[in-house]
Amino acid sequence: MQRTTLGKTGISVTPLCFGTSTIAGFTETYGYDVDDERAVETILAVFDSEVNYLDTGNNYGKDGLAERRIGEAIRRRGGLPEGFVLQTKVDADPETGDYSGARVRRSLEESLERLGLDRVPILALHDPEFMSQDGFAPGGALEALVAIRDEGLVDHLAVAAGDIAVTQRYLDTGEFALVLNHNRYTLLNREAHDLFETARAAGLGVLNAAPYGGGMLSKGPAAQPKYCYGERDEAFAASAAAMAEACEAAGVPSRRRPSSSRPAPPGRRHGRGRLPRRTHRRDHRPLRDPDPRHPLAPTRIPEARRPHLTGTRTTQRTPGVGPPVCKGARGVRHRDAPRPPTGPPPGTRTAFRRPRGGPPVFKGARGVRHVAQRERGSAGATGRAPLACSR
Repeated sequence: MQRTTLGKTGISVTPLCFGTSTIAGFTETYGYDVDDERAVETILAVFDSEVNYLDTGNNYGKDGLAERRIGEAIRRRGGLPEGFVLQTKVDADPETGDYSGARVRRSLEESLERLGLDRVPILALHDPEFMSQDGFAPGGALEALVAIRDEGLVDHLAVAAGDIAVTQRYLDTGEFALVLNHNRYTLLNREAHDLFETARAAGLGVLNAAPYGGGMLSKGPAAQPKYCYGERDEAFAASAAAMAEACEAAGVPSRRRPSSSRPAPPGRRHGRGRLPRRTHRRDHRPLRDPDPRHPLAPTRIPEARRPHLTGTRTTQRTPGVGPPVCKGARGVRHRDAPRPPTGPPPGTRTAFRRPRGGPPVFKGARGVRHVAQRERGSAGATGRAPLACSR
Protein backbone atom coordinates (compact mmCIF):
# COMPACT_ATOMS: atom_id res chain seq x y z
CA MET A 1 0.00 0.00 0.00
CA GLN A 2 1.20 3.49 -0.79
CA ARG A 3 2.47 5.79 1.96
CA THR A 4 1.89 9.46 2.65
CA THR A 5 3.62 11.93 4.94
CA LEU A 6 1.66 13.50 7.77
CA GLY A 7 2.13 17.18 7.06
CA LYS A 8 5.54 18.42 8.17
CA THR A 9 6.06 15.68 10.76
CA GLY A 10 8.06 13.46 8.41
CA ILE A 11 6.06 10.43 9.62
CA SER A 12 5.21 8.07 6.77
CA VAL A 13 1.84 6.34 7.12
CA THR A 14 -0.67 4.52 4.96
CA PRO A 15 -3.72 6.49 3.75
CA LEU A 16 -5.85 4.27 6.02
CA CYS A 17 -5.72 4.37 9.81
CA PHE A 18 -7.56 1.88 12.00
CA GLY A 19 -9.60 3.26 14.89
CA THR A 20 -10.15 1.23 18.04
CA SER A 21 -13.30 2.54 19.69
CA THR A 22 -15.14 -0.50 18.28
CA ILE A 23 -13.10 -2.83 20.53
CA ALA A 24 -13.74 -0.71 23.63
CA GLY A 25 -17.08 -2.24 24.61
CA PHE A 26 -19.28 0.65 23.46
CA THR A 27 -22.32 -1.56 22.97
CA GLU A 28 -24.82 1.30 23.26
CA THR A 29 -23.03 3.24 20.51
CA TYR A 30 -22.35 0.46 18.00
CA GLY A 31 -24.96 -2.12 18.95
CA TYR A 32 -22.53 -4.99 19.51
CA ASP A 33 -19.68 -6.07 21.77
CA VAL A 34 -16.32 -7.72 21.12
CA ASP A 35 -14.73 -10.19 23.52
CA ASP A 36 -11.10 -9.94 24.60
CA GLU A 37 -9.75 -12.68 22.36
CA ARG A 38 -11.39 -11.42 19.22
CA ALA A 39 -10.22 -7.87 19.98
CA VAL A 40 -6.62 -9.00 20.39
CA GLU A 41 -6.80 -11.12 17.24
CA THR A 42 -8.15 -8.10 15.36
CA ILE A 43 -5.19 -5.96 16.42
CA LEU A 44 -2.76 -8.74 15.49
CA ALA A 45 -4.39 -8.88 12.06
CA VAL A 46 -3.82 -5.12 11.74
CA PHE A 47 -0.15 -5.63 12.58
CA ASP A 48 0.08 -8.26 9.84
CA SER A 49 -1.66 -6.07 7.24
CA GLU A 50 -0.25 -3.39 4.97
CA VAL A 51 -1.75 -0.64 7.14
CA ASN A 52 0.82 0.85 9.55
CA TYR A 53 -1.34 3.35 11.44
CA LEU A 54 -3.46 2.77 14.56
CA ASP A 55 -5.41 5.28 16.65
CA THR A 56 -6.66 4.82 20.21
CA GLY A 57 -7.50 6.89 23.29
CA ASN A 58 -7.35 6.89 27.05
CA ASN A 59 -11.13 6.84 27.51
CA TYR A 60 -11.87 4.15 24.90
CA GLY A 61 -13.79 1.79 27.16
CA LYS A 62 -13.95 1.30 30.91
CA ASP A 63 -10.51 1.60 32.47
CA GLY A 64 -8.97 2.04 29.01
CA LEU A 65 -10.25 -1.28 27.66
CA ALA A 66 -9.12 -0.62 24.08
CA GLU A 67 -5.59 0.33 25.16
CA ARG A 68 -5.30 -2.74 27.41
CA ARG A 69 -6.30 -5.00 24.52
CA ILE A 70 -3.81 -3.29 22.19
CA GLY A 71 -1.12 -3.71 24.85
CA GLU A 72 -1.87 -7.43 25.05
CA ALA A 73 -1.52 -7.73 21.27
CA ILE A 74 1.82 -5.88 21.41
CA ARG A 75 3.08 -8.23 24.12
CA ARG A 76 2.02 -11.34 22.18
CA ARG A 77 3.83 -10.10 19.12
CA GLY A 78 6.92 -9.08 21.02
CA GLY A 79 6.60 -5.37 20.22
CA LEU A 80 5.21 -3.12 17.54
CA PRO A 81 6.08 -3.93 13.92
CA GLU A 82 8.93 -1.88 12.54
CA GLY A 83 7.67 1.38 11.10
CA PHE A 84 4.26 1.05 12.75
CA VAL A 85 2.69 4.29 14.04
CA LEU A 86 0.54 4.13 17.17
CA GLN A 87 -1.07 7.29 18.48
CA THR A 88 -3.22 7.84 21.54
CA LYS A 89 -5.16 10.68 23.14
CA VAL A 90 -5.32 12.32 26.54
CA ASP A 91 -8.76 12.58 28.14
CA ALA A 92 -10.51 14.07 31.11
CA ASP A 93 -10.88 12.03 34.28
CA PRO A 94 -13.91 9.74 33.66
CA GLU A 95 -15.09 10.08 37.27
CA THR A 96 -14.52 13.74 38.14
CA GLY A 97 -14.30 15.36 34.68
CA ASP A 98 -10.98 16.97 35.61
CA TYR A 99 -9.05 18.12 32.52
CA SER A 100 -6.27 20.10 34.14
CA GLY A 101 -2.62 20.01 33.17
CA ALA A 102 -1.94 17.47 35.92
CA ARG A 103 -4.70 15.25 34.58
CA VAL A 104 -3.25 15.45 31.07
CA ARG A 105 0.05 14.09 32.36
CA ARG A 106 -1.67 11.30 34.34
CA SER A 107 -3.70 10.38 31.26
CA LEU A 108 -0.54 9.84 29.21
CA GLU A 109 1.06 7.81 32.01
CA GLU A 110 -1.99 5.54 32.18
CA SER A 111 -1.95 5.01 28.42
CA LEU A 112 1.75 4.17 28.27
CA GLU A 113 1.36 1.67 31.10
CA ARG A 114 -1.56 -0.09 29.40
CA LEU A 115 0.20 -0.18 26.04
CA GLY A 116 3.51 -1.31 27.51
CA LEU A 117 5.39 1.49 25.77
CA ASP A 118 7.80 4.22 26.88
CA ARG A 119 6.63 6.82 24.40
CA VAL A 120 4.35 7.40 21.42
CA PRO A 121 5.06 9.41 18.28
CA ILE A 122 1.74 11.32 18.32
CA LEU A 123 -0.36 12.45 21.28
CA ALA A 124 -3.73 14.14 20.76
CA LEU A 125 -5.83 16.42 22.92
CA HIS A 126 -9.19 14.65 22.86
CA ASP A 127 -12.57 16.43 22.82
CA PRO A 128 -11.48 19.78 24.28
CA GLU A 129 -14.96 21.16 23.58
CA PHE A 130 -16.17 19.28 26.67
CA MET A 131 -13.57 20.72 29.04
CA SER A 132 -14.78 22.11 32.32
CA GLN A 133 -11.52 24.06 32.78
CA ASP A 134 -9.81 26.59 30.55
CA GLY A 135 -7.31 24.62 28.52
CA PHE A 136 -5.38 27.78 27.61
CA ALA A 137 -4.87 28.96 31.18
CA PRO A 138 -1.49 28.65 32.94
CA GLY A 139 -1.12 25.10 34.21
CA GLY A 140 -3.86 23.96 31.85
CA ALA A 141 -4.02 21.23 29.26
CA LEU A 142 -2.17 23.12 26.52
CA GLU A 143 0.78 24.00 28.74
CA ALA A 144 1.05 20.39 29.94
CA LEU A 145 1.02 19.03 26.38
CA VAL A 146 3.79 21.36 25.26
CA ALA A 147 5.90 20.31 28.27
CA ILE A 148 5.33 16.62 27.50
CA ARG A 149 6.49 17.13 23.92
CA ASP A 150 9.54 19.12 25.00
CA GLU A 151 10.50 16.33 27.41
CA GLY A 152 10.60 13.86 24.49
CA LEU A 153 7.74 11.62 25.65
CA VAL A 154 6.00 12.31 22.34
CA ASP A 155 7.17 13.71 19.03
CA HIS A 156 4.12 15.62 17.84
CA LEU A 157 0.86 17.00 19.21
CA ALA A 158 -2.58 16.78 17.63
CA VAL A 159 -6.08 18.09 18.25
CA ALA A 160 -8.81 15.46 18.02
CA ALA A 161 -12.27 16.99 18.28
CA GLY A 162 -15.62 17.47 16.64
CA ASP A 163 -16.33 21.14 17.25
CA ILE A 164 -14.82 23.15 14.38
CA ALA A 165 -14.41 26.47 16.21
CA VAL A 166 -12.72 24.94 19.27
CA THR A 167 -10.40 22.93 17.04
CA GLN A 168 -9.34 25.98 15.06
CA ARG A 169 -8.63 27.93 18.25
CA TYR A 170 -6.13 25.32 19.39
CA LEU A 171 -4.54 25.11 15.96
CA ASP A 172 -4.02 28.86 15.96
CA THR A 173 -1.55 28.48 18.83
CA GLY A 174 0.96 26.90 16.44
CA GLU A 175 1.76 24.07 18.87
CA PHE A 176 -0.04 21.31 16.99
CA ALA A 177 1.23 19.40 13.97
CA LEU A 178 -1.92 17.41 13.20
CA VAL A 179 -5.68 17.80 13.28
CA LEU A 180 -8.23 15.01 13.62
CA ASN A 181 -11.91 15.75 13.12
CA HIS A 182 -14.65 13.15 13.26
CA ASN A 183 -18.01 12.82 11.51
CA ARG A 184 -17.78 16.25 9.85
CA TYR A 185 -16.45 15.20 6.45
CA THR A 186 -18.70 12.43 5.16
CA LEU A 187 -21.29 11.91 2.43
CA LEU A 188 -23.81 13.59 4.75
CA ASN A 189 -21.81 16.34 6.44
CA ARG A 190 -19.02 18.56 5.07
CA GLU A 191 -18.63 21.04 7.92
CA ALA A 192 -14.91 20.28 8.24
CA HIS A 193 -14.08 21.18 4.64
CA ASP A 194 -12.70 24.67 5.39
CA LEU A 195 -10.90 23.42 8.49
CA PHE A 196 -9.11 20.73 6.52
CA GLU A 197 -8.19 23.07 3.67
CA THR A 198 -6.74 25.63 6.07
CA ALA A 199 -4.78 22.95 7.90
CA ARG A 200 -3.33 21.57 4.66
CA ALA A 201 -2.29 25.03 3.55
CA ALA A 202 -0.45 25.45 6.87
CA GLY A 203 1.38 22.13 6.39
CA LEU A 204 -0.49 20.22 9.08
CA GLY A 205 -1.36 16.55 8.91
CA VAL A 206 -5.09 15.97 8.42
CA LEU A 207 -7.03 12.94 9.67
CA ASN A 208 -10.67 12.45 8.70
CA ALA A 209 -12.08 10.22 11.44
CA ALA A 210 -15.40 8.33 11.40
CA PRO A 211 -15.99 8.78 7.64
CA TYR A 212 -19.02 6.46 7.92
CA GLY A 213 -20.72 8.63 10.52
CA GLY A 214 -20.27 6.19 13.38
CA GLY A 215 -21.55 3.22 11.38
CA MET A 216 -24.72 4.61 9.81
CA LEU A 217 -23.20 4.89 6.33
CA SER A 218 -21.67 1.40 6.50
CA LYS A 219 -24.67 -0.47 7.90
CA GLY A 220 -27.41 1.55 6.25
CA PRO A 221 -29.83 4.10 7.71
CA ALA A 222 -32.39 1.44 8.62
CA ALA A 223 -29.92 -0.66 10.63
CA GLN A 224 -28.07 2.17 12.39
CA PRO A 225 -30.33 4.92 13.75
CA LYS A 226 -27.41 7.00 15.03
CA TYR A 227 -25.12 9.45 13.29
CA CYS A 228 -22.08 10.89 15.03
CA TYR A 229 -22.81 8.64 18.04
CA GLY A 230 -26.25 10.20 18.61
CA GLU A 231 -29.74 10.24 17.17
CA ARG A 232 -29.73 11.73 13.69
CA ASP A 233 -32.14 14.49 12.66
CA GLU A 234 -34.67 14.22 9.85
CA ALA A 235 -32.34 15.89 7.30
CA PHE A 236 -29.69 13.20 7.77
CA ALA A 237 -32.34 10.47 7.70
CA ALA A 238 -33.81 11.73 4.42
CA SER A 239 -30.40 12.11 2.78
CA ALA A 240 -29.24 8.67 3.88
CA ALA A 241 -32.45 7.05 2.64
CA ALA A 242 -32.17 8.82 -0.73
CA MET A 243 -28.58 7.62 -1.15
CA ALA A 244 -29.58 4.07 -0.30
CA GLU A 245 -32.35 4.16 -2.92
CA ALA A 246 -29.99 5.56 -5.57
CA CYS A 247 -27.43 2.84 -4.83
CA GLU A 248 -30.09 0.16 -5.04
CA ALA A 249 -31.31 1.47 -8.39
CA ALA A 250 -27.75 1.47 -9.76
CA GLY A 251 -26.95 -1.97 -8.39
CA VAL A 252 -24.21 -0.59 -6.14
CA PRO A 253 -23.98 -1.95 -2.58
CA SER A 254 -24.73 0.89 -0.16
CA ARG A 255 -23.64 -1.00 2.93
CA ARG A 256 -21.24 -3.76 3.82
CA ARG A 257 -22.40 -7.35 4.05
CA PRO A 258 -22.65 -8.68 7.62
CA SER A 259 -19.53 -10.53 8.67
CA SER A 260 -19.23 -13.78 10.55
CA SER A 261 -19.33 -13.71 14.35
CA ARG A 262 -15.94 -15.39 14.46
CA PRO A 263 -12.63 -14.07 13.09
CA ALA A 264 -11.77 -15.35 9.64
CA PRO A 265 -9.08 -18.04 9.41
CA PRO A 266 -5.59 -16.69 8.64
CA GLY A 267 -5.74 -17.94 5.04
CA ARG A 268 -9.03 -16.14 4.37
CA ARG A 269 -8.47 -12.80 6.11
CA HIS A 270 -7.66 -10.95 2.93
CA GLY A 271 -10.16 -12.68 0.67
CA ARG A 272 -7.80 -15.34 -0.63
CA GLY A 273 -9.41 -18.48 -2.02
CA ARG A 274 -12.61 -17.04 -3.39
CA LEU A 275 -13.97 -14.19 -5.46
CA PRO A 276 -16.93 -12.03 -4.46
CA ARG A 277 -20.26 -13.26 -5.75
CA ARG A 278 -21.02 -10.04 -7.57
CA THR A 279 -18.31 -8.41 -9.65
CA HIS A 280 -20.32 -6.31 -12.11
CA ARG A 281 -23.09 -3.75 -11.95
CA ARG A 282 -26.38 -4.21 -13.72
CA ASP A 283 -25.03 -2.30 -16.70
CA HIS A 284 -22.19 -4.87 -16.86
CA ARG A 285 -19.51 -2.44 -15.76
CA PRO A 286 -17.13 -3.99 -13.20
CA LEU A 287 -17.69 -2.94 -9.59
CA ARG A 288 -13.94 -2.88 -9.09
CA ASP A 289 -10.79 -3.79 -10.93
CA PRO A 290 -9.87 -7.45 -10.37
CA ASP A 291 -6.98 -8.00 -7.98
CA PRO A 292 -4.07 -9.33 -10.09
CA ARG A 293 -2.73 -11.16 -7.02
CA HIS A 294 -5.90 -13.20 -6.58
CA PRO A 295 -5.35 -16.88 -7.42
CA LEU A 296 -8.57 -17.01 -9.44
CA ALA A 297 -7.99 -13.76 -11.33
CA PRO A 298 -7.60 -14.07 -15.15
CA THR A 299 -4.00 -14.35 -16.26
CA ARG A 300 -2.23 -13.90 -19.55
CA ILE A 301 -2.16 -17.15 -21.51
CA PRO A 302 1.23 -18.17 -22.96
CA GLU A 303 1.57 -17.95 -26.73
CA ALA A 304 2.15 -21.69 -27.04
CA ARG A 305 -1.17 -22.46 -25.38
CA ARG A 306 -3.36 -20.01 -27.28
CA PRO A 307 -5.77 -21.57 -29.76
CA HIS A 308 -5.42 -20.22 -33.28
CA LEU A 309 -8.78 -21.17 -34.73
CA THR A 310 -10.55 -18.36 -36.53
CA GLY A 311 -12.96 -16.55 -34.25
CA THR A 312 -11.72 -18.17 -31.04
CA ARG A 313 -11.41 -15.72 -28.17
CA THR A 314 -9.29 -16.16 -25.08
CA THR A 315 -9.64 -14.07 -21.93
CA GLN A 316 -6.55 -12.24 -20.75
CA ARG A 317 -5.67 -9.22 -18.65
CA THR A 318 -4.74 -5.84 -19.97
CA PRO A 319 -1.28 -4.46 -19.09
CA GLY A 320 -1.35 -3.29 -15.48
CA VAL A 321 -4.59 -3.56 -13.53
CA GLY A 322 -7.74 -3.54 -15.61
CA PRO A 323 -10.67 -5.68 -16.66
CA PRO A 324 -10.13 -8.70 -18.87
CA VAL A 325 -10.10 -8.35 -22.63
CA CYS A 326 -10.88 -10.81 -25.39
CA LYS A 327 -8.25 -11.64 -27.97
CA GLY A 328 -9.32 -13.41 -31.15
CA ALA A 329 -8.73 -13.43 -34.87
CA ARG A 330 -9.60 -9.74 -35.16
CA GLY A 331 -7.23 -8.53 -32.42
CA VAL A 332 -7.69 -7.41 -28.80
CA ARG A 333 -11.08 -6.16 -27.70
CA HIS A 334 -12.40 -5.11 -24.29
CA ARG A 335 -14.88 -7.59 -22.93
CA ASP A 336 -17.63 -4.97 -22.63
CA ALA A 337 -16.93 -3.25 -25.97
CA PRO A 338 -19.55 -3.62 -28.71
CA ARG A 339 -18.93 -6.60 -30.95
CA PRO A 340 -17.70 -5.57 -34.43
CA PRO A 341 -19.89 -6.40 -37.46
CA THR A 342 -19.27 -9.89 -38.76
CA GLY A 343 -21.27 -10.10 -41.97
CA PRO A 344 -20.52 -8.66 -45.42
CA PRO A 345 -21.69 -5.14 -46.26
CA PRO A 346 -25.30 -4.81 -47.44
CA GLY A 347 -25.69 -5.87 -51.07
CA THR A 348 -22.63 -8.12 -51.04
CA ARG A 349 -23.23 -11.74 -51.97
CA THR A 350 -21.08 -14.49 -50.55
CA ALA A 351 -21.16 -18.16 -51.50
CA PHE A 352 -21.70 -20.81 -48.87
CA ARG A 353 -22.99 -24.38 -48.74
CA ARG A 354 -26.30 -25.53 -47.40
CA PRO A 355 -26.16 -27.39 -44.04
CA ARG A 356 -27.22 -30.74 -45.54
CA GLY A 357 -25.10 -30.59 -48.66
CA GLY A 358 -26.09 -29.49 -52.11
CA PRO A 359 -24.72 -26.87 -54.45
CA PRO A 360 -23.60 -23.49 -53.12
CA VAL A 361 -26.09 -20.68 -52.61
CA PHE A 362 -25.68 -16.93 -52.49
CA LYS A 363 -26.56 -14.85 -49.44
CA GLY A 364 -27.05 -11.19 -50.07
CA ALA A 365 -29.17 -8.23 -49.09
CA ARG A 366 -32.28 -9.90 -50.56
CA GLY A 367 -31.92 -13.24 -48.81
CA VAL A 368 -30.70 -16.70 -49.84
CA ARG A 369 -30.77 -17.71 -53.53
CA HIS A 370 -29.70 -20.95 -55.22
CA VAL A 371 -26.56 -20.59 -57.32
CA ALA A 372 -28.42 -21.93 -60.40
CA GLN A 373 -30.97 -19.09 -60.28
CA ARG A 374 -28.79 -16.61 -62.17
CA GLU A 375 -31.55 -14.85 -63.98
CA ARG A 376 -34.96 -13.72 -62.86
CA GLY A 377 -37.88 -14.98 -64.93
CA SER A 378 -40.13 -17.94 -65.56
CA ALA A 379 -39.52 -21.41 -66.96
CA GLY A 380 -40.51 -20.24 -70.39
CA ALA A 381 -37.84 -17.54 -70.41
CA THR A 382 -35.01 -19.77 -69.25
CA GLY A 383 -36.11 -23.12 -70.61
CA ARG A 384 -36.31 -24.66 -67.09
CA ALA A 385 -38.44 -24.31 -64.04
CA PRO A 386 -37.30 -21.65 -61.51
CA LEU A 387 -35.86 -22.96 -58.23
CA ALA A 388 -37.27 -22.07 -54.82
CA CYS A 389 -35.95 -18.91 -53.19
CA SER A 390 -35.95 -18.38 -49.40
CA ARG A 391 -35.87 -14.92 -47.90
